Amino acid sequence: MRRKKLEWSLVCLCLLACLSGTARAADQEYRQPDARELVALVRAAAELVRQKGEAAFAELNQAGGRWYQDDRYVFVDTCQGVEVVNPAFPEFVGKDILNLRDAHGKTMVRDALDLACGPRGGQGWVFYQWPRPGAVEPSWKSSYVVGVRAPSGQGYVVGSGAYGLGMEHQFLVQKVDQACELIRQKGEAAFPELRRTDGQFVFRDTYVFVDSAEGVELVNPAFPGLEGRNLLRLTNLEGKPLVREYIDLVKAKGSGWVSYYWPKPGERAPSLKHTFVKGVEHGGKLYIVGCGGYPE
Repeated sequence: MRRKKLEWSLVCLCLLACLSGTARAADQEYRQPDARELVALVRAAAELVRQKGEAAFAELNQAGGRWYQDDRYVFVDTCQGVEVVNPAFPEFVGKDILNLRDAHGKTMVRDALDLACGPRGGQGWVFYQWPRPGAVEPSWKSSYVVGVRAPSGQGYVVGSGAYGLGMEHQFLVQKVDQACELIRQKGEAAFPELRRTDGQFVFRDTYVFVDSAEGVELVNPAFPGLEGRNLLRLTNLEGKPLVREYIDLVKAKGSGWVSYYWPKPGERAPSLKHTFVKGVEHGGKLYIVGCGGYPE
């Protein structure tokens, strides 16, 4: 009996250690408390839909309470693009919003479905401009979405967004991973999608770029004049060969972070930029894919 109690105590201690480690990992995933709280809220709502299915919609559609506070609210769409939960904008409930566009022409619902409604479901961030509840003018909104399947078999996208959320490293990593997967599947046929200023790879003052392994800029929606030029010898104001540095990093390690000074889109003066770069191959060619953010 004592041995069994000891074994059970050890099991409990291991479980507690694992849970504590998971919590620490989640805390380390995002630097901003608002981002961590938003992710936790969406995951809890997704679990509710996973367990209760459509019976959860009445609770999620209620104004006030856990799911709708101030300008933060949970929304739920079917994987076909029909809004079924939106306590802040109830006029959208029951409507097909698949082709709804924001102020920049972004089809944010399609972007969310592409991200979350794959064969195994998915999760991640979409960025678009949308009015705060009660406001008219749109503001940049960062929304976290999770794909979930209800007991009925219907697939849903559960999400919530925050206005004015600062840049997170995970935003940049996700966009690079998405772009790499697109290039892995389509090769250079993916470039027009990456260049679209109304697409999911251009948001706020951030965008995805692609270089060849030899340093030729292949995709740059913010500075299209650079496309076709070999930038291997390009240096910033400090004399840093920034393109060579991140290409060498990808060749050596596959992916990583670099920091340098670069102008924001529409500006001439350079600002500090932290960029995530990753290599992807297609047709025997290596492509360098990157996305950078400017510290708030």
